[in-house]
Amino acid sequence: MEIYVVGRQRSNIVYLARTGEPFQLDEYYVIVDPRNQNPVCKITDTEEIVSTSTKSLSKDIYYSLKELGLTGFFTDVSTIYIASAVIEKELLTPIPPLCKARKAEFSDIKDILINTTSEKGLTIGVIRGTEMIYSELPDEYKNIAPLLEKNVINKQNAVPFIFDINKMNQFPHIGLFGGSGSGKTFGLNTFLEELIKKKIPTIVLDPHCEINFGKLRDDVPKELQYDYSKQSKIFYIGKDVGIDFTELEIDELCNIINFSGEMSQAMVATLREIYQPNDTLASLTNRFEKLLNLLEVAEKSKNPAKDIGNTNDYLFYRKYRTKVAGVATLTALLWRIKSIEGEGIFSNNIDPVEKALKQRKLVIIRGSSRHLNIFAGYIIKNFYKKRRRYIDSFEKGESAEKFPPFIVVMDEAHVFAPKMSNSPTKNILKVIAQEGRKYGVFEIMATQRPMLLDDTIIAQLSTKIIFRTTIGEDLDLIEKETDLSRNDIKRLPYLNSGNAFISSAILGKTLSIRFRANYTAPKITRHPFDELSDFDGDDELEKFLIEKLPITTLNIGDIITEASKKFNRIITLEDASNILDEMANKKIITKDNTSLGFYYSIK
Repeated sequence: MEIYVVGRQRSNIVYLARTGEPFQLDEYYVIVDPRNQNPVCKITDTEEIVSTSTKSLSKDIYYSLKELGLTGFFTDVSTIYIASAVIEKELLTPIPPLCKARKAEFSDIKDILINTTSEKGLTIGVIRGTEMIYSELPDEYKNIAPLLEKNVINKQNAVPFIFDINKMNQFPHIGLFGGSGSGKTFGLNTFLEELIKKKIPTIVLDPHCEINFGKLRDDVPKELQYDYSKQSKIFYIGKDVGIDFTELEIDELCNIINFSGEMSQAMVATLREIYQPNDTLASLTNRFEKLLNLLEVAEKSKNPAKDIGNTNDYLFYRKYRTKVAGVATLTALLWRIKSIEGEGIFSNNIDPVEKALKQRKLVIIRGSSRHLNIFAGYIIKNFYKKRRRYIDSFEKGESAEKFPPFIVVMDEAHVFAPKMSNSPTKNILKVIAQEGRKYGVFEIMATQRPMLLDDTIIAQLSTKIIFRTTIGEDLDLIEKETDLSRNDIKRLPYLNSGNAFISSAILGKTLSIRFRANYTAPKITRHPFDELSDFDGDDELEKFLIEKLPITTLNIGDIITEASKKFNRIITLEDASNILDEMANKKIITKDNTSLGFYYSIK
């Protein structure tokens, strides 16, 4: 089964041909060409043809096969296998025609596929197409990336993919793109587990309450077990953490209020006039309410000074009367402020998060997408300023409070940094995307819809990991923003869950990878249709009612009260009647209507 280069070389694409065995996608081969230092290539597309129908091929490939004696009716070869392959390095001279090729060995591709160690990098999976050389791996690369098969952790079967996180200082930020069910969240969890083990301070926004590292899976190999719970913390907005209103700048407050309900220019101008530095929420609200009352009095009065009475109040009214847009504007602003106050956003502060980051922990912040959007802009900006102040102090020869480098991670990233609109978080995320690497602040952005993510942020993601994607607009953007080949793009709608292409400036190439198993137990969920059995009736209550038969209009009230106490929940007359009627319909019991009402009894 000799392997030959056939046809003409096109850019960094070559075509390989052989008989006897088909090529497999993502396999690696070495072209035996000493002039080009025996370059390595990766299979990106395959096909098989009958030797008698080779004229459908391009002329150059056809004549190569003919020269090898593989075409026509007088050959004993029935099937020819052809593959297109991408050469992994720049070529100075063309590949000679009919040059031979061979399967790659680990020594041929080690420097291409592995550029760091598992101690220094993040072990996130295996490289597809390298299964045949797993046995050749040194022990240090074996049994470090087990795979999940039918919800059971199985042994690693290919070369591990180890992401060199230290190179993010040159090539910052990571994007994970993939549709529902593609394994995107699974892959994100793998990244987060590795960040926890490396004790890299991380802030994770978790709108779906899916991320939790509290429990290790039972089938994790002993040598890979780690207590992730000690290095991760969960905080709820409004309960554990919140925004310290006194620390807000006026622009931040405007963004928060505008996100809650779009403000007119008159509202923004009025807020800027009334707001004072270091205002508490109570002091700002009181000022609004006081001015609103005074304006209402003045509107109805022919002599405001007399009707207002109090000199200080009148001076307060004189100060603001020409600076605000009127009662309607003040009322609308006050409603928006009280609406936010009622949501608990301004309860507590961010001190627990800061403490955890300084302890090199991963922090999970939970809340609704709306609350996270408001809170994240504030906390990320606050910590970015502290980190920047600390780094800048070295150049200025000043002293500043220590603040560690950190990573911001968000699922549903297009909600926090949308392309077509603004949000309280978007501006600071764009700033970090463009200059964060200088200060050791990085982003990991995961989304089902990369097309809806801000263009500036997309452009700054040096590493993009692409899971199964089916939407045409997203596929077009991925083709534009990555170095995936056209054949790779065609494969995206059909990738199995947990498989992905990684296009990264750190690698300088595209790899096909499969994520390793998550070591922490996932959130336990039931299939929604399985829940329907909960609505089939109440078996325990049904048994209780049968024991109480006969049940009549006169005694059912006492029976319901007794049932509510027994089952520690409120049981209504409707609940009991529905169960009794259902049993009567099934002829388990009988129901009679009497002059004194209904009468349920044993049949």
